[in-house]
Amino acid sequence: MEPHLRAGVAIYNAGGHHAAHDAWEDHWLGLDAGTDDERFLHGLIQFTAAVYHARNRNWSGATGLAEGGPAGLGFEATCVAADVLAEEGYDEETIERAVTFARADLDAGKSESPFVTFLFDFVREPEDRSVVFQRLADHVGRRTGREADVEGLFE
Repeated sequence: MEPHLRAGVAIYNAGGHHAAHDAWEDHWLGLDAGTDDERFLHGLIQFTAAVYHARNRNWSGATGLAEGGPAGLGFEATCVAADVLAEEGYDEETIERAVTFARADLDAGKSESPFVTFLFDFVREPEDRSVVFQRLADHVGRRTGREADVEGLFE
């Protein structure tokens, strides 16, 4: 993949925002769906297409591609994105605790954890982010309280 990646980056850096994706696309189409390389190249292709549309003032094309990005994130990438988005005026410690609780729930086989759901929603739903954060903070507060209630009982 490296020659394709380097070629696309060089073309992009030279201003060929649309042409850059051509260096990646043939290689990307031959990859198994869902692999790290496939997802990485797919993201780069979408990003360069969004930049191309924005530079040509095709706002609906640019925003459509850009808004679709978070939908493709897996759990760990969503955790990173949530941490970054928290810097936009949300309590970062709450997000860190939510990530910790979500990981613990997933490790325990609880894939329907509200922490997992709310973290995905926090990243994917910018128009509802403040409401989602408040609900997530409520869950973090309750879980933290429950853990504090039993702390030291069995020592």
